[in-house]
Amino acid sequence: MKGKLVALLLVVSLIVISGCSNETAKNEESQENSNSTEEKTEPEKSTNSIEPKFVNVMIEKVDSSNFYVVTTADGEELSYAYYVSKDGEIIDKFEYKRDAHFSYTVKEPGSYKVTVYIKDRNGNTAKSYSTEVQMEM
Repeated sequence: MKGKLVALLLVVSLIVISGCSNETAKNEESQENSNSTEEKTEPEKSTNSIEPKFVNVMIEKVDSSNFYVVTTADGEELSYAYYVSKDGEIIDKFEYKRDAHFSYTVKEPGSYKVTVYIKDRNGNTAKSYSTEVQMEM
């Protein structure tokens, strides 16, 4: 019981500390922006968010007609879109959804590759590719 309480206090402390550092950065950024006299003609993307960034895109063959893709990425409230290519040509598109895991059943043998798009809550995007997987039915 005592160990659980210590662990809980540690987690709460870390959350409070990380929240404070984010607020400090926002306040400093706000002060910098208010001191600027430069006119901006382009719409700005949110400056208090990190652009989405891929860590890894892994494709794995399950059997002769199925494969799956697991995407690891950094960013806030990410959604994922998947474009499946066979022998270099896009054959299927799957719109943005919150799932970082994607499964696909092929209809014919060939060399398959997946293009993964990520988008964060502010509309910032990034794109990456899986390696190719040879499917033999």
